[in-house]
Amino acid sequence: ELPEPPEPAAAPEPPASPFPSLLSDDDVAAIRQQAETARVEAAKAAAQAKQFEKDSARIQQEARKQAEKARQQMKKWKEQMQADRAKLGEQMTVAKSALIDALAKHGDSMTVVKPQEYLTIVISGDSQGWGMFSGNWLSAEPVVKDRPQQILSVQRSVITDYKAGRISLDEFKKKVLVYTN
Repeated sequence: ELPEPPEPAAAPEPPASPFPSLLSDDDVAAIRQQAETARVEAAKAAAQAKQFEKDSARIQQEARKQAEKARQQMKKWKEQMQADRAKLGEQMTVAKSALIDALAKHGDSMTVVKPQEYLTIVISGDSQGWGMFSGNWLSAEPVVKDRPQQILSVQRSVITDYKAGRISLDEFKKKVLVYTN
């Protein structure tokens, strides 16, 4: 008869931890799962932050380009407005001279104006050109403050003196009151 085989030896027990375990294996697995989930979420957040930085830099660069384009356009408009204003100034100078001559030559034809009263002409302009009006202020177009203007005013008796030859054209021009804004 054969002897009985020996019983298998039991698995050795792990060495005792110096710290007793307060968590079960399920608790440890759950914590590991939470840590992995947190690591994945942190990686996603880091990727989103990096993408946000790229998008933000791109948007800022585009905004800088648009701001520079707007500055250039404003500079161009300002230069054009200055050129238009200079041209208007030249036109107003020519108009003023012609109107003073017309007042000297034809102002006495305004027979309803008494010798002590003034004939007044307003030259008003804007970037679209210039215009003139005179006479009854109630029927004239309103004066716009931003428009360059010149007001020419001369007493009717000065016109009569010029027409009678008592003063020269240069003396007449000196007596014309010119107001500019």
